[in-house]
Amino acid sequence: MMEAMWTRFLPAVIQALSLIKEGEIGKIERVKADFCFSSVYNPVHRLYNPALGGGALLDVGIYAMSFACFVLGTTPENIAANAIFAENGVDASTTVQLRYPHGIIADLTASIAEKKPCDAVITGSGGKIILPNFYTADHFYLENEGGKKTYTVPYRGNGFEEEIEAVINCMAEGKTEEEIQAWKDQDAIPAYAAKLIEAGVCTEKEIKDLEAQVIARNLAVFKVASDKTLTPYADMEKNPHFVEDLMFSNEHIESMSDAPVDDMLT
Repeated sequence: MMEAMWTRFLPAVIQALSLIKEGEIGKIERVKADFCFSSVYNPVHRLYNPALGGGALLDVGIYAMSFACFVLGTTPENIAANAIFAENGVDASTTVQLRYPHGIIADLTASIAEKKPCDAVITGSGGKIILPNFYTADHFYLENEGGKKTYTVPYRGNGFEEEIEAVINCMAEGKTEEEIQAWKDQDAIPAYAAKLIEAGVCTEKEIKDLEAQVIARNLAVFKVASDKTLTPYADMEKNPHFVEDLMFSNEHIESMSDAPVDDMLT
């Protein structure tokens, strides 16, 4: 299983990180990433409906959070956040600051109520890298003492192909974990869980019970998804935009079914 965070596999992102490892911007000091767009408030729409995972942080903030963790490769020492809430209590806009070892800071913004450039900037002691529309980047800029250079690194198709290919290669080679997305080294959730337990928000048993529920639910969904009698398979060669056309974030459809979600798991 691999998390569908396809941004991590975009060629532009991979090349940008490669330049950072080569020392093109010196030591990383700050990461800034924004994913913001404006939408009309509708409490029953998935963007604002808490029962459907509504809110800025869950809908688009995960892209910025994931990007910061992918770039920095470590879990934060401190987390601070502020939010502006919609009428029904979900966050319409959220800012998060992550403090990492050695004074590195990640400033992240997510909004479903305010349109802003969705850019990411990685600043180092000797320069910076700018990725316009970072979550779907096909180019980026490198600025350092050598001047400013533009790198054009397009992705194939609609952008999902790169991660799909990585999964296929892993399966063919018998790997259980993609090197680019080594979750044991980069997943910040265990650190967040530990902080919740330390703060008395929940107990370790509650965390483990929740993990067990998530695993059981995922396994049930995977069984449904792999059963061709229940889940028709799409021909991506005939319809390469099939997945993109079904993405809720593209506002192409409101929902995939009126049936309760649990009906899929019986």
